[in-house]
Amino acid sequence: MIKSSTPAQYVLILIDMAESQGCDRRALLAGTSLADSGIAGIGARVSDRDFSTLVANALRLTGDPAL
Repeated sequence: MIKSSTPAQYVLILIDMAESQGCDRRALLAGTSLADSGIAGIGARVSDRDFSTLVANALRLTGDPAL
């Protein structure tokens, strides 16, 4: 079974945008495996579950639907 995933670059861009709006990285990564494992390596990918959680956290913390 193929599991879908998101390029880590998208995750890093979203984190950077949210941090520029004053969000704490730990709060952004809460509930994801990224909080423990981090993002490593060129070409790294992140599970869609972790990416969805990150997006939800970013929306909740920033209140910015344009993220």
